[in-house]
Amino acid sequence: MMLIQIAYMADTHFDSYETPSSARALRHLKLVSYFANHYSVDLVIHGGDLNDGAKPKDISIADIKRAMNAI
Repeated sequence: MMLIQIAYMADTHFDSYETPSSARALRHLKLVSYFANHYSVDLVIHGGDLNDGAKPKDISIADIKRAMNAI
């Protein structure tokens, strides 16, 4: 039998504004990445609300790319 380990997260609401909450969200994304790399996680799933989406589209796209790079 093959065991697959999955990490799930949601509602990170990462944004590019330099606030304590955005720094905390980025830190949490990087922490999930660390655990995935060091504890044999096979798949990381983000269930939604990666960013707030309340900014212009170009800024939201940049935020999503930055968050995905952290993961």
